[in-house]
Amino acid sequence: MASNIKLNSINLGITKYQLFCVLAASITIVNFGWNLIVINQPGDIITMCLAGPKHSIDGLPSCIPATDLAWGVAVGSYSIGNLIGAIACTWFSNKYGRRFVLLHSNTIGLISAPLLGLSVNIPMFVCARVVSGIAQGAANGTFSTYVVEITTPHARNSLACVLELAVNVGMVLAMLCSLGMMKPPLWRGLFSLTGVLCLISMVLMYFCVESPKWLAMKNKREQAQIVLQKLRKNADITKEYEQIIMAVQPDSSKSSTSNYTASVFDVLLGKTPDNLYHQVLVSVMGMFFQKASGIDGI
Repeated sequence: MASNIKLNSINLGITKYQLFCVLAASITIVNFGWNLIVINQPGDIITMCLAGPKHSIDGLPSCIPATDLAWGVAVGSYSIGNLIGAIACTWFSNKYGRRFVLLHSNTIGLISAPLLGLSVNIPMFVCARVVSGIAQGAANGTFSTYVVEITTPHARNSLACVLELAVNVGMVLAMLCSLGMMKPPLWRGLFSLTGVLCLISMVLMYFCVESPKWLAMKNKREQAQIVLQKLRKNADITKEYEQIIMAVQPDSSKSSTSNYTASVFDVLLGKTPDNLYHQVLVSVMGMFFQKASGIDGI
């Protein structure tokens, strides 16, 4: 009889389906790392026409001559897009769901792929990089929330590291592919490969579930229970499901701020019920010095 007792899902480790959903979502993060680094190695060949004088290949220029300042703008424009996407993703993921943002950020990424591959001048290339940055910034900002909300406490620490791992996988892939695709017209295909990653991510995310906590927040209780059970395999989800419902259910005995959802600007301006400005400042500066140390400039 003891063998029929189900394990409490709170004590569950990593299940196959949890792992699948996290890895499927991580393809968008691989794409983030790819777009971050892919521009580095072919830069001189594109802007200085090192592979030969500028000429037309199938109606497209073999290179795009640009000053160091203009190319610097092209490189940095991706980060501007990341910022826009990261700020916007909170509202969209709260309204439409975590899976929705991870899935449809790839649609924006698909738009950027042909723009990058068919660019004929720096302004067009910059616009394409911004569009790509918005897509990957939104996905990057939503990924951690999705992982936290679909995993168990015991699996969370292990699977949370997938974010940084996926970024570095994308960076390494971009550098390896750049070695053989820097010359014209192959560099156009190199930039367009972001679209392939978007397609792979869209297909895999189609088989993933929405966050059970988000479903509970939207009063889709029955669907949240079904999704949670799928993520927890055959474990007993009763206690965990009750905890999710208690976490999202308004409680009149608490202050009206207990269920307050802060925006990015509320946090930055110190307008949250618990002032998080100091914690955010420490985190941001830590990330700033990590990036300033040159880790992404390989």
